[in-house]
Amino acid sequence: HGYRNFLAAMEVILHLFPSPEKLLITGGSAGGFGVSALAADIVERYPDCKNITVCADSSYLRHPAWPEIVKKIWKAPDHIAEAAVSDNVVLDMFRMTQKRIGDRAKYLFMIGFPDGVLSIFQNYVDSGQFVPSEEAEKRFAELLKEHISGLKHLDIPFSIYLHSFMQNGMIQHCTLDAPTFRKGELSPMDWIWNAVNGKCEDYRLELIDV
Repeated sequence: HGYRNFLAAMEVILHLFPSPEKLLITGGSAGGFGVSALAADIVERYPDCKNITVCADSSYLRHPAWPEIVKKIWKAPDHIAEAAVSDNVVLDMFRMTQKRIGDRAKYLFMIGFPDGVLSIFQNYVDSGQFVPSEEAEKRFAELLKEHISGLKHLDIPFSIYLHSFMQNGMIQHCTLDAPTFRKGELSPMDWIWNAVNGKCEDYRLELIDV
């Protein structure tokens, strides 16, 4: 009942914030998957808002069964389920989002390169082994390069933030709710704030070749 719950929440949000001047739609990890799928539904409810930023944090996982998962497990409504057509559901959903709202929004994606937690989850999808390894990190890094290239080649390219913050011996998963949100030469907080106020830029994209 996730989408039904989302609609109920939006009724409350629209009542509390009927006419925002700026709108930031963001979430980390699983929440970022929700951002990619639901941003257009939110934006369409604010037709008069002129400053909208969409940001997914550390939200990416390849799985050949994504179309089936979205339809049969998530039980997403048709307009979302029909957008899932490949093993990269986040890219699929952002493609759908851009078709619906176009350049009404600025698009951001942030992630550790390579994200240690997501490397473990991807290893589980690929091999059934829910364990960290150097090979799994290398595999996820290559998949992440493909994903960022895909985002960059959408109709409205994304601004990308890559980081190498460490946590528990691996590259940190998510920064929105972490102490490192305020750290770095250009902190994630400042990067997002700059984008909200019109300065969208890539950060540390030199880590990869896209």
